[in-house]
Amino acid sequence: MKQWLEQLVLADDFRSLRKYFTRARINALIHVLWFLLRSNHVTVGPGLRLKRSPGHLHISLRKSPLISGGSGPHPWKATRADNGATKKVTLHPGTVNGFLPSNILEALTITGTGTEYIQLTGDTNGHSTTSLSLSIETTAPEPNAAAEGVAPSEWRDVIAVLVDGAIFQVRETNLIASVAEAGIVDKVSPTPGTLTYTPWYSWSIA
Repeated sequence: MKQWLEQLVLADDFRSLRKYFTRARINALIHVLWFLLRSNHVTVGPGLRLKRSPGHLHISLRKSPLISGGSGPHPWKATRADNGATKKVTLHPGTVNGFLPSNILEALTITGTGTEYIQLTGDTNGHSTTSLSLSIETTAPEPNAAAEGVAPSEWRDVIAVLVDGAIFQVRETNLIASVAEAGIVDKVSPTPGTLTYTPWYSWSIA
């Protein structure tokens, strides 16, 4: 084994790293690898590939789709997860203001017919979002309304739309829910020392 390691051949994946390794560092790495492999302290995992050939040991890295291709699931990605006759959909975890919905790891049951909406609902205290949940709805949510003086106690957003079971993704990034001023209404007879208008607030989800 040590003889093979001493004649180490770096695969294509390593060639771009050669400029960072001196001969001394490579020799040290060879001795460490030889010791660890011989003593069974390391084994070949899913990211490492070893291939023997006469007088050589080839070491290469398997490419990760999350790094090289960027094809990993994005936040909120909806996927069909049917269980027999029961039609279900699951979501890859996504966050709002850094928090997860309470049922993000649960499969949601759908009918698979007509138009259905994966709805995200946020409960609030008028200033910040206090809880999140996901549900399947058969009607699209109304636009988030504005309220006088303080933002509404609830907001809703569509994560994906399903048409006869086919998924059409709407949201693909983690979200920020923030209070936005929707407009102002002038007061007829403002009290001295107070605002001359009444602000209205709504929730912005982006």
